[in-house]
Amino acid sequence: MTGTDASGNTASATATITVIDNIAPVFTNAPTNKTYQAENGNCTLNAYWTVPVVSDNCNASVTSTHNPGDAFPVGTTQVTYTATDAGGNTTTASFNVTVQASPMNVVLQADTYTTASGIYNTTCSGAEDGKVMLAVTGGCGPYTYLWSNGSTSKDLNGVEAGTYSVTVTDNNGTQIQKNITLTSPTAIEVEKVVTTEQTLTGYGDANTIYLGFGEQTAVLQANATGGSGDYTYTWSPNEEIACSFENTVTVAPQVTTTYTVVVTDSNGCSTTESFTINVIDVRCDDYNAPGGSNGGGNDDDDDDNNGGGDNGEVFDCQCEGKMQNFTVTYNGFSGVNIKAYKKDKKTVIKTFYNVQNGDEIQVTGFDHKGRLDSKTYLEIGSAKYEIHTSCSINIMGETYGPFTVIEFTDGEGATCSGNGTPSTANFAGGVNPILSHAGGFTYGDDDDDDNYSDDDDDDNHTHNSTCGHDDDDDDNGSTSGSDCQCEGRMENFTVVYQGESGKTVKAYNKKMNYLIETYYNVQYGDTLVVEGFDKHDRLESKTMLMVDWTSYEVHTSCSINILGDEIGPFKVVAYTDGEGFSCSLPTEGGDNGGGGNNGGCDVDTINWTGNVTICYNGQTYCVTQEEAKNYLALGASLGSCSFNITASSKGIAAKATGENTDINTEIKFEVSTYPNPASDLANITFNVNQDGPVTVAIFDTKGLQVGNTLFEENAEIDRKYTVVFDASSVKEGIYIIRLRTAGYIESKKLMIKK
Repeated sequence: MTGTDASGNTASATATITVIDNIAPVFTNAPTNKTYQAENGNCTLNAYWTVPVVSDNCNASVTSTHNPGDAFPVGTTQVTYTATDAGGNTTTASFNVTVQASPMNVVLQADTYTTASGIYNTTCSGAEDGKVMLAVTGGCGPYTYLWSNGSTSKDLNGVEAGTYSVTVTDNNGTQIQKNITLTSPTAIEVEKVVTTEQTLTGYGDANTIYLGFGEQTAVLQANATGGSGDYTYTWSPNEEIACSFENTVTVAPQVTTTYTVVVTDSNGCSTTESFTINVIDVRCDDYNAPGGSNGGGNDDDDDDNNGGGDNGEVFDCQCEGKMQNFTVTYNGFSGVNIKAYKKDKKTVIKTFYNVQNGDEIQVTGFDHKGRLDSKTYLEIGSAKYEIHTSCSINIMGETYGPFTVIEFTDGEGATCSGNGTPSTANFAGGVNPILSHAGGFTYGDDDDDDNYSDDDDDDNHTHNSTCGHDDDDDDNGSTSGSDCQCEGRMENFTVVYQGESGKTVKAYNKKMNYLIETYYNVQYGDTLVVEGFDKHDRLESKTMLMVDWTSYEVHTSCSINILGDEIGPFKVVAYTDGEGFSCSLPTEGGDNGGGGNNGGCDVDTINWTGNVTICYNGQTYCVTQEEAKNYLALGASLGSCSFNITASSKGIAAKATGENTDINTEIKFEVSTYPNPASDLANITFNVNQDGPVTVAIFDTKGLQVGNTLFEENAEIDRKYTVVFDASSVKEGIYIIRLRTAGYIESKKLMIKK
């Protein structure tokens, strides 16, 4: 400050004035905390807000850590505004910007395969072709993956069926775990079924063919389940397959052979199974039977037993009339019960209990003259042995199964023992001559000896209208009801085949131990002619026709009228009787000459009718085919003892230990199915010749019953019964029809094809 006086003198003084601003700026409209939601898996978000307004008594400048529109990461970020005035006064305003990630979601999707049996994630059971695709949304990428099998890839490839889990982690460390289960078709399972002689008769071992005895073929069947269905079957070695039908083949190996089948389903999945068929050659030439020799071969005596060469047609002893008694030595397992039957095979003459090996038993007559029938049967278990007690053949020293004849007394009281010398010879003659059918004279004494004129079974007479004999080997004394002549056993017969085309038909003798003829590739409507084969070119009293393992019995003895009969898929249209007379129906259907070999099931088998090897009581023997069956029923086994083949089925073990099987019923049993093989309904016909309880049921090859029991009640003698098996709901394959009565079981095979 300067002061001046009047004189102009001045004086100065200095003073400092300080202005202090201590008022801070003020923000108005400052934002509050902000929360935002990120989208589409983004890890940042551009946030916007209104900038706050600052006021001050002086000018103020504003700074901020973030500006509207800046990108904010997932999480919380603080935004701060700072205002500074000229006086250096400052003020701040802060708020939080929170960015939330979108929810993380993981989706797993497996590839699928549609098959006939369903939708699956792999093509086959055990296949490593499954694939899982992963999709993730939300969270904050990038992501990492860890699968339960150790894979770190996003998608899972080349894996088999099973359950898998995955953990997905985003960039913020957020984790989600997901599981998925892959499915596959069930594994293809193959049930193996083998039909051989053991299956059909119980003789021998399973999966075994005995060259020279019984069925020389084996049927192999592969029944597939699981997988994708719609199976195809490829069999090998192809050159060893005789014929095939989808899952079933027929083979006839002559050496042990292993067959392989590859089963493939509709999805291309496959599995392989093997069948080994053992082959044992049981053919032999040097006859050697237990307990002595009966000469082997066939006897030409119309007795159907083929049991003793010529059976001694030149007698060493007198034998006239039906015998009063006979004595045999038993050579078999000890402790058995033996029954002697009349020729009707159902009336017991006597039962011998606890018979030991080497025992002698005598069967005595029973009629009003104390005589036996023309035939007597000795039974052990289910095996019956026919012994001629009519003096029609010489039985002295003959062996019938385990029995050897050592003595007999004929109808006139003359006894003949093992040395062939009659102890008494009281035949007195005085028999009136009788005019024979063919002229001349013969002598008759009611003796059934087939060499006189009255009650014969020899089929050798020439008959006339007043003869009164039927000459038919049926023991019924009745003539045929045919409109045509029918005398003696037929020379041939003709049938029309009315079954499924392309089949093989076999004609057998009545015991099915001799193959008469095989007709290949037989078509519907073909005619088949079966010719006689004995020394007179005649058939036996019954002929068996077999198709697909089912046999049909044709009476060829003229005992009944078969012309026009329909027997299974066959219709009889013609025959020629034993005297050369032919009778026929009008021709039906076409003829391809009996089928011929035109690409059908051509099975190359061993056709052997000679002797076969058995093991009996620890010894190896060479016996006839018929004797072999008898010994097998007594516990023998096929082949030499060194093979150690276990006899099985049909209660053989029980018989071997001497257990009594009380069987009084002979079962007449016939299966009739049309069309054959059956696809929906199978008609089963049977009859028994003794009243008693009967059950009929169907079983699979594992022995399990299929469906309900078809018949379970008392059956009456000589009445025909028919039951129906509904096969519409069962799968293709071989089934067993089992008939049980009075402790006896009869089994027949039935084939089902869709």
